Amino acid sequence: MSDTQTEFQLRLPHRGPTAHGRLLDEKGTNGAQKFLVRAGSPVRSDVVPSFPTQMPSSYHLRKQLIADGLIRASTTRSGCLETTQDIICNNHDGVPLAVVDAKYKAEKPAGFPDADLYQMLAYCTALNLADGHLVYARGNAPHGSHRVKYAGITIHQHALELNQNPTKVLENIEKLAQRLAVTL
Repeated sequence: MSDTQTEFQLRLPHRGPTAHGRLLDEKGTNGAQKFLVRAGSPVRSDVVPSFPTQMPSSYHLRKQLIADGLIRASTTRSGCLETTQDIICNNHDGVPLAVVDAKYKAEKPAGFPDADLYQMLAYCTALNLADGHLVYARGNAPHGSHRVKYAGITIHQHALELNQNPTKVLENIEKLAQRLAVTL
């Protein structure tokens, strides 16, 4: 793999700063692809309320990284944490838990684009997941789903109304996180 193919960026919510990292060529002892989060990358200072119960191993790992000083309060970004050194990670059991694709577009009156459904079907098939989630910036209904006949895959479409006050948007994001957690 070349470095240009393996680099990734992850933007924190609310137009937050961007974390940087890259996929590594090696796999962990469980066969999962390792990845590196670069030193100085921002980390959310808060977690959604469902994180400790829905993702307990990840939640405890986060707490351990903070306790060990690998994640600390940022000296350059108010309200953020940051990594103090490169951190190498991989999924504990090597199995993806979910696939979520955030679409920065609104649903059309005729519905969501079919191309998005086919793209999510490909993701679910490649990752061997029974559920996939498309999240749109606006839509006709908060949630809809499509069961793919003979494939055993359900594609969920979620709409977040982003033109509301921030408190309401955060409430809707929490509801979305709870709906996602049900499918894990």
